Amino acid sequence: MYCSQFARQTASVLLVGDAGAATLGGADTTLGGADTTDGAFADPVLRAVRADVDEQIARVGRDRTAVVYLGDNVYPAGLVPEGHRDRAHGEAVLNEQIRASGDAVLFFTLGNHDWNESDPVGPRGRDRALLEGHYLQGHAVGARLLPPAGCAGPRVVEFGQNLRFVFIDLMGWLLAIGHPDQVPASCRHRESERIEAALREVYRADGRTEILLMHHPLVTAGPHGGNFTWKQHVFPLTDFWPHAWIPLPGVGSLYPLSRQWGVTNTDLSNKDYQRLVEKLIAAQTFHSPAILAAGHEHSLQIHRNQQDRIQVVSGAGSVSKVDRVEAMDSLLMAIAAPGYVRLDEYDDRSLRLTMVALQDDDRPREIFQTCTTPR
Repeated sequence: MYCSQFARQTASVLLVGDAGAATLGGADTTLGGADTTDGAFADPVLRAVRADVDEQIARVGRDRTAVVYLGDNVYPAGLVPEGHRDRAHGEAVLNEQIRASGDAVLFFTLGNHDWNESDPVGPRGRDRALLEGHYLQGHAVGARLLPPAGCAGPRVVEFGQNLRFVFIDLMGWLLAIGHPDQVPASCRHRESERIEAALREVYRADGRTEILLMHHPLVTAGPHGGNFTWKQHVFPLTDFWPHAWIPLPGVGSLYPLSRQWGVTNTDLSNKDYQRLVEKLIAAQTFHSPAILAAGHEHSLQIHRNQQDRIQVVSGAGSVSKVDRVEAMDSLLMAIAAPGYVRLDEYDDRSLRLTMVALQDDDRPREIFQTCTTPR
């Protein structure tokens, strides 16, 4: 779609997902501490984010530039308690994400790994979510974790000239359904089953453009969407180790088939995940949302559906975690490469999406752009 060359940019939002396996440098893990001898970022994605943030601030100002980390902010099992041997590493990874945001407005949302991947929907998962929320509150000045740790949402923030961010957490929604007594008091009785009604209230035609932000996508061309080929049936281990070309015909099919049957609640095929997707779709009105942005898949994808709404999957924030993507009719662009997606708002209410991917030399390059105008 054509982007106007005459409109003035009014805001910029960097969408960075799954940055929880950031490359770290030296031993200084304190907030703001240098991770290399010259203070530069060891991680090439976060280095690119910081450079882009500084450029956008110069263009539209601090209060109109935002970074949204779309979950899985600490791998593999969220921020562990103090005294645990992995606590310092988890803090360092969060600190680098905070530092990469520079002077921009900063938002975090949680992913399934932040909820403790081994036991996400239950008290132990909730406790990991609360630990990360507490740490961010104490160490990231001005940053906001939305929805609040342990909550489902929706939580709403108005940003820029016309934008309204709507944050939702699938894990919080599952907690409210399966363990309602474990939901933090601040959001108990207000969320979960009421999510569709709450969204309909949010999606009101008052001139604002809703951007739905969550870790889990509603559509994806990656493994979480059940996209498996003959390669995964015959060589299933290559999904975990790229060079593990060990043929396991027959037995190997158990892996992709179990994923497609919805064994894990992190896959779109899972009945609880699908239930939330159905509620989110049912809540949509003629006006909203214009864009749905998520992480979860370790790739960069931009989809446009038949209703002309755009789904962004930006989950390639860690160089060490890049997954394959397969063909889909809704895809405008997809690449299995580390990077992020930037959303720019203009004074004619148009929105420009720019996919930024790292090249082989770890330098970022804008490889794709598309525009949309909200109804």
